[in-house]
Amino acid sequence: MLVIAPWLRTGGADLLTMQYIAAVRRTRPESVIGLVTTEPEPSTRLDELEGVTVFHLGEFALLPQFGVRILGTLIAQLRPPTVHVVNSTLGFDVLDRYGRALAQHSNLFASTFVIDRLPDGTAWSFLHHRGRDFYDSISAVLTDNERLVDHMATAEGAPANAFVVHHAVVDERFHPSERTTIDQDHPLRVVWAGRFDRQKRLDRLADIAESMQGRPVEFHAYGDAVIGDDPTLHDTMRRLDAAGVVRHPAYSDGFGEVVGNGADVLLLTSDREGLPNVLLEAMSSGLSVVAPDVGDIARAVTSDTGYLIADAGDINAYVDALDEIITGRSGALRRISAARELVVREYSADQLDRTLESLRGYLPRPGGGPSIGYRWFTDEATADLLTSKAALTLVYTGSNGHSNFGDILQNKNVLHYWNQRRDRIPVLFLPSFAAASPERIASLRRWFNCPHIVFFAPGREERPDGLTEIVPPSVNAPVHVVGGGYLNAMWGKRTSRPSTRSRQRAAHLRSSSPVCRSMSVRLPDSRRWPRATRSRSSDCATAHRSCSFASASTSPPSTRSMISPRCSRTGRPRPRCLEAERSGRA
Repeated sequence: MLVIAPWLRTGGADLLTMQYIAAVRRTRPESVIGLVTTEPEPSTRLDELEGVTVFHLGEFALLPQFGVRILGTLIAQLRPPTVHVVNSTLGFDVLDRYGRALAQHSNLFASTFVIDRLPDGTAWSFLHHRGRDFYDSISAVLTDNERLVDHMATAEGAPANAFVVHHAVVDERFHPSERTTIDQDHPLRVVWAGRFDRQKRLDRLADIAESMQGRPVEFHAYGDAVIGDDPTLHDTMRRLDAAGVVRHPAYSDGFGEVVGNGADVLLLTSDREGLPNVLLEAMSSGLSVVAPDVGDIARAVTSDTGYLIADAGDINAYVDALDEIITGRSGALRRISAARELVVREYSADQLDRTLESLRGYLPRPGGGPSIGYRWFTDEATADLLTSKAALTLVYTGSNGHSNFGDILQNKNVLHYWNQRRDRIPVLFLPSFAAASPERIASLRRWFNCPHIVFFAPGREERPDGLTEIVPPSVNAPVHVVGGGYLNAMWGKRTSRPSTRSRQRAAHLRSSSPVCRSMSVRLPDSRRWPRATRSRSSDCATAHRSCSFASASTSPPSTRSMISPRCSRTGRPRPRCLEAERSGRA
C-alpha cells in the first residue's frame, strides 16, 4: 500500500493519515506500507509510525509538472495494490492526470476534509477544478464530514456516491473516568489548540480574551504556525500577550498533555473545519467544548453535548457560552457526560476498521496483489453453494444477459455441457444491470437453465432487488469464458504490452499447442481479475487462471480456463474444451 501526504505534522489531516496506516497495520499486519511526502517542509511525527518506508519526494523541490510526472511514474512502476492520497496537491494532480492509467493496476483512493477559502474569498479544495473523468478513475474519496460531500455534490457536481464518510478514531487514552466536578475555587481554564494559521482564526481568541477581562477565567493557546498564511499573526500575538493569554508550543505527546495540565474547556474559533480530532479528544477527555457551527462540528456538538456557536464570528456568543459554564457548572457536567458517551460509542478504532474492511479494494489482499473493486450479488442458495466444498465451474459470458438468440444459444450449449457432468456444478456470471428486476432474474435462470447466477458490478452501483451482497470466497474451480457479445471484439487483445519473456513464452505455446493456437483473450476490465498463468498438461499447453474471483490464490491453480469463441468457418458455437477433451489431449 502506498500513502501520499504533504507531510506528517500537527494537523488533524496528519492524524487521520496515521489512523489510516494504523488501521491497515491492525487488519493486515503482513502488509508492506510506503509513505511519500510531497512538500519540502519537514515532518515531525514520523517517529510515531512503525514498519513504514518513507520517501521524502518534497525534499527535491521539483517544479510541479516534473513532480507530477515523477510521482506518476513511481506509482506506475511499483503498481501498489492500493494508493491513498491525503491532502497532497501533487498527489491529487497525479490522480487527475494519470488516474485512468494507474487504475489499471492499483485501487486509487483520496481523502480531504475541508472546503477552504482563499484570501479573495474563493472556495477551494483539493477536489476543485478536476477533470471530468477524475471520479471515474478513483475508487472512493474518504472524508470525515457530510458537509464536504454536500458542497461537492450540490456546488461542484461531483457524484455523491463517490464519497465515503467515516468517523475518526479517538485514542482510548482519552477515555478517563467520568468527570464529576468542575473546580469552582480556581478560574475556569480555557484551552485553544490548533495551527496559528488563517483558517483557525487565532485573532478571535484575542477578541474573546479581551472581552472577558476581570472574569474568573484564564486562557491558554497551544500551537505553532504551520502554513504561515496569516498576515495578522504578529499583531495577534501582541494582543494575546496583552490580554494575559498563556502561550504554549504545539503539544508533542497528544492531547493528554493538555488535559494533564488541568484544562476545563476547549475553545475553537475556526472559519472552516471538517470534524476536528482535537474536538473529539476533548469531548472524550471530560472537557466542555465551545465551537462554531462550521464543517461537520454540529454532528458532534449539540445543545446536549456542548456549546455550539451559530455564527463563527459572533464574539459575544463565545463570551456568553463561557459565562454559562462559569455560572452553571452542574449543567456543563451533564453535557460533558453526554459528549463522552457519544465519542466512546461512535469514534473507535473498531468502527474505522469495519469501514475500511467494507471498502472494496482498500485493504491489501492477503497474499498480495490488487484487491478487486467490484460488488457481487446472488441469492442465498448460490451463496451457500459458493462457500461449500462442491466442485464448481465458473462460466463467464460476453452476452450480458441480453435477449440475443445467438449468444443465449451459445451460453446454453456450454451450460448444458456442464449440467450433464455429474462432477461439476456451473455458476454463471453476469453484470448486475442484467438483473433489472426479480422477474428478469427469474427469466435469466429459465433461459440459461442455470439456477446459480452471480451478478457483479463496479463498487458504486446499487444492489439489485431480491439479491444479497456476498464477500466472494476463494474457490479452486475452472473458469469457462464464453465468447459472444462484447467479447467478440476482444479476441487477441491485451490490456498492456507484455514483456519480452511473456511474448517468447506465448509464441512457444502457440507453436506447440493446437488448443491454445490463436486463442488469446482479454476479459472486460481485466485489471480487476487475477493474471493468467501458463502451464503444460500432457502434450498440450493450456491457459490457466486462478479461479478465486475474490482473491487469487498464491499458488498456481490446478484447473483449466476454457475459452469458447465462435467457429471462424461456420459462425456456430464451438467449445474448444470439448474438442480437446474428446481427442484426449487435455
